[in-house]
Amino acid sequence: MNHVSVIIPTYNRAKEIIKCLDSIVSQTYANIEIIVVDDGSKDATEQVIEAYIVNRSLPQGKLVYYKQINQGAPVARNYGLKIATGDFVVFFDSDDIMYPDRISLQAEAMVKEGSDSCAGGFTDSFSKKEFIPKLDTGKGVIGSLIYWEIMGSTQSWMYKRELLVKLGGYDVSYACYQDWDLTFRYLTQNPNISIVKKSLTLFDNDDRSDRITSNVQSQKRLPHIARYYLKVLKWLVSNSAKKNILKHAILLYYSQIIVGYYKAGLNNNAKQAIKSFNDVLKSAPYSLAIKCKTILYYHLLRRMLKV
Repeated sequence: MNHVSVIIPTYNRAKEIIKCLDSIVSQTYANIEIIVVDDGSKDATEQVIEAYIVNRSLPQGKLVYYKQINQGAPVARNYGLKIATGDFVVFFDSDDIMYPDRISLQAEAMVKEGSDSCAGGFTDSFSKKEFIPKLDTGKGVIGSLIYWEIMGSTQSWMYKRELLVKLGGYDVSYACYQDWDLTFRYLTQNPNISIVKKSLTLFDNDDRSDRITSNVQSQKRLPHIARYYLKVLKWLVSNSAKKNILKHAILLYYSQIIVGYYKAGLNNNAKQAIKSFNDVLKSAPYSLAIKCKTILYYHLLRRMLKV
């Protein structure tokens, strides 16, 4: 039975983290270590976890707690990865809930299929809607990610620890989309994945100001999201992606980044985003660059005409 490390960054979650821990301790899969990395909580998180270990009579090493100076969730996750000993790794948020067979289903799928990672479904706590991943063989792994048929978000994945370590873990320079960036980089290097077509996690979709990623609320998200999409576009261009996949990625960049800047009244930023897009195409074959620019400028022209 493979050893699984569940890495949980947390910040001021003394009241919520018990439900999260209960859902992991109660997994049908036994060979799990839980690593909680406290990102400088100011509440009683440390005391709550210490009491939890005693009250649940957890064996030594079952639940490891570490407290760091507040540096953000990606730094906390990377530290958890550094001290993890599992064959497989799950990054998990301290206010989410695992359904009882999550670890079992994902670990067994990876072993049975000899895959490098496994994507599972999740349920949105606010809308109650389920997201069930789907791997479209026609689009491939990255194409399915671009079309959001598999999600890059933290609550979906189980990875091989050794491959995460080689990858360097999370890019801590991102203020958001760190999880999508990690998943994209991982899948470009290790595209052999398994899919569990079942909701495995209750995702707490709540934008309360005290979330560990709350620093995002005080920063402009768009430059970070733009950097992610530019990285994706550069990879797609370099790897001669199918036309429909590349077109969809361009539309995402246009609608989320360029239009996002225009709607915020940041016209100069929008122009810079267009320039950055063109810079990505400088190394592309001439015919491909023209096709990509035609797609983007067609939508820009339509927007201008509507205005």
